[in-house]
Amino acid sequence: MKNSLLAGMLLIATGTANAALINIDFGGAEYTGQGILGDNVNTTWNSLGATSFNNLTYADGAVSIVDIATTFNDSSTNANRTDDLLRDRVIGTDGDPTSDSETITLSSLTANTAYDIVLYNGFFAQTYSIAGQSILATTNPGEFSANNSYGSWTEGVEYAVLASVMSDSLGELEITVTAYPDGDNIFGENSAIAGLQIQESSAVPLPAAAWLFVTGLLGLAGIARRKKT
Repeated sequence: MKNSLLAGMLLIATGTANAALINIDFGGAEYTGQGILGDNVNTTWNSLGATSFNNLTYADGAVSIVDIATTFNDSSTNANRTDDLLRDRVIGTDGDPTSDSETITLSSLTANTAYDIVLYNGFFAQTYSIAGQSILATTNPGEFSANNSYGSWTEGVEYAVLASVMSDSLGELEITVTAYPDGDNIFGENSAIAGLQIQESSAVPLPAAAWLFVTGLLGLAGIARRKKT
């Protein structure tokens, strides 16, 4: 019994750093490296075009029930970038001559659950928002961004983080990607997305807090044992 309790507490403490992590590389060759979420071990990426896809693969290679659909309608490559994730992307235009807006819909997620999302964009200046939630982030790579590999990507430049985004009661999340108005975006009215990661916010515990919790439990177990004897 004591050994089982200890094993359970250690599992709580260590957690699963890549549990339910999904990586998506849009627009071209499949990226095989590390992202902002996860580590350098579980690096399976889904390689997708501007289309819908069912049963996305988790970062550890297992198949999920999560589906994705986008309104992007084309793809392009920025030859000036050497990074496999940021170089290729899907793009779209909704006919607005000054600012394009497209959506990414994730479905079959756990309902009413908080997720962390990282959105990668190596070319266009744009904003990201969540339907029904006051959450907003931006990326603005600039014309000649020099950051070409993981470790040198800059938040707000090549990637944006949307933290603790709630899925709805149906297990869906809709992300709107909107290009800056043409006057502020040197690349025109198109919006684009190069990559996306999504993971339940609770999937990565804070190590210090977790170990403090375990230490407290072990202390209580020791006190209870002494009282028994």
